[in-house]
Amino acid sequence: MKNILSFIRKIEYIFRGYKIGKCVFFGKNVTLKADKIVIGDYCFFGDNVKIVAETINIQEQCLFFSNTSLYANKEIIFGKRCKLSKNCTWKANSINVGNELWANRNIDVGGGGWNNPNGNLIIGNNVHIGNNVHINVCEPVVIEGKSGIGMECMIFTHSSGNGQNIFYGYPSLALPVTIKQHVSLYSRVIIAPGVTVGEGTTVGANTFVGKSIMGYALFGGNPCVLLKEFSPLTIDEGFEFVSNEIEKFTIKILKSENICIYDYLGEYIALLKEYNKEEGEIISEKYKIKVIICYQHNNTFIDNITFFDLKNQKVFGHSSSTSEKVRDVLRRLGIIIEIHDSYEPTRLSAKNLIMNNIEES
Repeated sequence: MKNILSFIRKIEYIFRGYKIGKCVFFGKNVTLKADKIVIGDYCFFGDNVKIVAETINIQEQCLFFSNTSLYANKEIIFGKRCKLSKNCTWKANSINVGNELWANRNIDVGGGGWNNPNGNLIIGNNVHIGNNVHINVCEPVVIEGKSGIGMECMIFTHSSGNGQNIFYGYPSLALPVTIKQHVSLYSRVIIAPGVTVGEGTTVGANTFVGKSIMGYALFGGNPCVLLKEFSPLTIDEGFEFVSNEIEKFTIKILKSENICIYDYLGEYIALLKEYNKEEGEIISEKYKIKVIICYQHNNTFIDNITFFDLKNQKVFGHSSSTSEKVRDVLRRLGIIIEIHDSYEPTRLSAKNLIMNNIEES
């Protein structure tokens, strides 16, 4: 019955002139309202989802779970493979989201001034937003990408009103907020108007950030203070870390100074400090390698092998259960792999997330 209702809704939207991709599912009481709507393949809209804007452009494999609402004066754009959990409300002048957003339950975007001309939300690729986050968009909020916003964090772009008259010296602020790439905000961090969080910075739980902070450092406390600066690992140290993580789900076959070989369910993974095609062909022939992980790839490929380039955070080749397992392990180490055109990840599926108790229908 649900599939029949979804099919009817899809025909209705196509009749209105909307561009709807293949295998798109619409639950009960779904509302999409815009002058122009484009929906990519394999998208999912749960019950009582409402999306309203001048222009709606949602690319393939985006999942919007039940009781989620999005409103924008201008455009709503989502890149590929984005997921919004239940009970989210997003309101802004415009919403522009990159690929692979993972947004959990009860996220509230908007607040006072959300429909101002400057009230724009921009989110880059590979961002995670935890439960119960509040983002105020009276002024622009930019989360550049490859970052995490922990549970119950709050980001504010304005601070005024509440009966506190400016003639008595009370402040009235309306300033943008920028979260640079590779930032981690732990739970219950509060970001004040006008703050920029520098690239590669971690902010500890329960910290109030009242002014901009530098990159590649750890901040925490009230008031927020610098606790330490981060120093890069050597290649040897980094590879030892990666090797230890891979060993947790594989059987180690070989370990030497420059190469490790692992067996994952009968398929072989090679970890190389330095890669050259000749050596790669020798080990791939001997061990039937399916995945090669190297610090930096030199753009020479071997047929039927998937390559992970750790320095540039890219993957080349075709996806498999083994390569997807590697990609997930690297993600948990903070190595967010950008998808190359030839690599097609496992399809993001609402059904699978529900079956695995990650989401509720």
